[in-house]
Amino acid sequence: MANNAREIILGSVQQSVHAKGVHISNAAMPLSDQDLEQIKHHLTDWMDSKLLQSQWVPGPELLERSVRVEEELKHQRLLMRESFEQFEKRFELIEKRFEQVDKRFEQADKRFEQVDKRFEQVDKRLELQQQEIRLIARKQDHILWSIVAGMAGLFTSQFVLFA
Repeated sequence: MANNAREIILGSVQQSVHAKGVHISNAAMPLSDQDLEQIKHHLTDWMDSKLLQSQWVPGPELLERSVRVEEELKHQRLLMRESFEQFEKRFELIEKRFEQVDKRFEQADKRFEQVDKRFEQVDKRLELQQQEIRLIARKQDHILWSIVAGMAGLFTSQFVLFA
């Protein structure tokens, strides 16, 4: 880009020299080293000042392309925002589903607690029934022993009477 600018400036220098009536021909003119250094020094200073003064103006194609790129970037930003919003909505839905699952687990926990209470009640009932059965069995044992003892007493009294 700097070489193009220097060529443009050299072209404008030649035009300005032509405009002032000075003709530069292709004929070689003998110059001393001092003259060459002085020309080089002045020319580079003049070219640098011209480069600083001139501002680069892009062509219409480049401007048009930069506008298209900016529009596409804007469109991409909009698409990204939309996708981020969709992700947020999906995450909210997932959070709601997790909340529903948590509620279901809580309900299942409550049901298990109820079932545990019922099992405890059934265990208590079975223990009470076993205790009652033991009491009945003891009573039956006492009754049987008393019957056996009574029968034994009868047998012994009848053997004594018949003897």
